[in-house]
Amino acid sequence: MAIAIDYLIRSIIKRYFAEGKPDKIRTAGVDEIKAAIKREGGLWKDYKSKIYPLTQEISNEINRSFIQTNSAKLSIIDQQSFTTILQRLEKNTNGRGEEIYKTMRRAVAKSTELDKPWQEVAREMLRKIKLEDHYIQTEINTAENALDNLARFQSYKRTGIEKLQYDGPLPEREFCTIHYQKIYTLEEVQAMVNDFGEPAYTFCGGYNCRHRWNPII
Repeated sequence: MAIAIDYLIRSIIKRYFAEGKPDKIRTAGVDEIKAAIKREGGLWKDYKSKIYPLTQEISNEINRSFIQTNSAKLSIIDQQSFTTILQRLEKNTNGRGEEIYKTMRRAVAKSTELDKPWQEVAREMLRKIKLEDHYIQTEINTAENALDNLARFQSYKRTGIEKLQYDGPLPEREFCTIHYQKIYTLEEVQAMVNDFGEPAYTFCGGYNCRHRWNPII
């Protein structure tokens, strides 16, 4: 029984990641897990301490899988996403954009060798070049979202998805407010640029944006 419930919890958490809604695991996800445990005859108190470790474990699995699956095309994805970051970094980091750009690319490549999440490797390497912590987290988040969005967008093309909806938390930026929960074709999304002049299918609303293009099936 315990093994079956553990498997059920993992499958629910994985689904939230697959749907691009990991931020909902602690709210709607927990409610769904509680209901599933009760349905299987288990007690919430026996499983609640497992939710966070399982979420972290699955997140790490997805990171490793992403790097391994996409290692052959990472150089293309890096170039496309990090070039735009580089242009803005030149303005925001006292001319250190190229140094940070190269460091980020090395981190992605090195993470495969070390079998570690690239974000962790990048954080260590950026600290070595004495980049301030708030810049580190911003660049990690932005690069992570860009890589994830590019991989997802490519998978949509391969699987024949034709329409996408702009989803996520209530918007604050103008671009996100305009497009929030609206539906567009892949071609329309690919032609969009956000308020910073960046490709919206990669960067959505810009730095640290928490929105996503989700498929309409």
